[in-house]
Amino acid sequence: MDRLWAPWRLKYIKGKKSKGCIFCHCAKGRSRKSLIFKTRHTIVLLNIFPYNNGHLMVAPIRHVREMSQLKNAQLLDLMHALEEAKKLLDKVLEPEGYNIGIN
Repeated sequence: MDRLWAPWRLKYIKGKKSKGCIFCHCAKGRSRKSLIFKTRHTIVLLNIFPYNNGHLMVAPIRHVREMSQLKNAQLLDLMHALEEAKKLLDKVLEPEGYNIGIN
């Protein structure tokens, strides 16, 4: 497959691009509709234009270019948040497996 076709994402692709960073907006409490939970160093959001059911975004609050730039406490918090998000999906969707990607 050369391309992943998700026609429900056309609204996002063709829509007006928002200014700023969605992760920063959520971390500062400006955009709560997709926020699932927030920890000291991490936010967990529903992707409002998902590729599949349960598509979440788990992101560090601190902007870094590479994960290796996170401090140990931030990285550990990110992994704990990922595990908590997985537990929520287990409870709600009961999936048979997970795909985790890092961008």
